[in-house]
Amino acid sequence: LQTSIPLEEWDYAVENFKNSENMQLLLDKLGISNEVAEQLNLGYKGNGMSIPVTLFGRIFDIVTYRPGQTPKYVRKPGSMSGLIIPFDEWVNCSKTKTIVCAGEKDMLIARSKGFNAITFTGGETNTPSLFLNMFEGKEVYIVYDNDDAGRIGSAKLAAALFKHAKSVHNVDISQICVDKGEDLWDFFMKYHKTKEDLVRLMQKTPAITQDQVRELES
Repeated sequence: LQTSIPLEEWDYAVENFKNSENMQLLLDKLGISNEVAEQLNLGYKGNGMSIPVTLFGRIFDIVTYRPGQTPKYVRKPGSMSGLIIPFDEWVNCSKTKTIVCAGEKDMLIARSKGFNAITFTGGETNTPSLFLNMFEGKEVYIVYDNDDAGRIGSAKLAAALFKHAKSVHNVDISQICVDKGEDLWDFFMKYHKTKEDLVRLMQKTPAITQDQVRELES
């Protein structure tokens, strides 16, 4: 893995975030709870909302979300794709159900709704190759965007997780998020769906089968 710093060295950015009126307004606009912001040590370094990528209490990468700017997300130069965000909170959680989101914003709102949600650095085309064995015994629900990248990414991830997880489910949100590119954040914030709505959709989504995995890999 790439170089890292102790999480304690990020305390200044966390304090900046708490004291920034703009960041508090952004949290409210995005529907992200203060509890989740605190759990994930969201920080502010003067440009956007920064999410530290931590493993075992050390920061290996920092993803900064900059709404209205191009690119919208920036990471440390040369950083590794396929790291789990938030790794420490996810791996220490007793919940067996994991929701895999297409990006940080989706993950943050899913966590704010009470789900044990994660995403991967580098977006929905990446798989967490180093951490596949950590999905043992987990029920995984992949909730990716309503576009080709989302469908291809969810199929690729499902095939990779199939032999490790207890079950893998590809959740289709396109019946609600009807426009191309809409995502889990839109599910909650644009279409005003609830946690219970997503739970019902998850319950209706069957686990993928060995035959389906063969099709995905062919």
